[in-house]
Amino acid sequence: MDVRGYEDRVTLVYPDAQYIHSVSGSVRYAVGVKFSVTNTALKAMSETGISNPLLLAWELVPYSFVVDWFLPVGNYLGTLDATLGVTFNQGYSSVKIQYQSNCTMTGRGSGAGSKSGSISSTRTYESFVRNTLGDFPSPTFPTVTNPFILERFANAIALLSGAFSRR
Repeated sequence: MDVRGYEDRVTLVYPDAQYIHSVSGSVRYAVGVKFSVTNTALKAMSETGISNPLLLAWELVPYSFVVDWFLPVGNYLGTLDATLGVTFNQGYSSVKIQYQSNCTMTGRGSGAGSKSGSISSTRTYESFVRNTLGDFPSPTFPTVTNPFILERFANAIALLSGAFSRR
């Protein structure tokens, strides 16, 4: 499950008016698969990493965990043999999008007999799409992750302090 939040706010100030537009929302992507184990020996080799020499080589590269923190290459390599020893039965993928948009405009008069006022509007949007899968999802090469999320930043400090601490 992948949940990503989004927030944005734009404020424009004109000589006699102010316009504020804010958007917040989320996207949720889920995949479900049912499978049968057809070869327990191959499945065990896949689970222990014996069947994937690329992953073994990557784990032996010094400081590969630092690269994995920005670009999860190890996770990608781990998916290359994930379906070894199993047969696909059925599956689905789904995407749920939700967002809310708020707009407010406030104006003030600037002359004799002029009036002031404001207007606002809200829009809520929801979408849900589910698709049937005909086979296991294909692994996709990873993208760079945002290092400025507080939890990821704290993990990075812990990893680097553990890697460079003297014992």
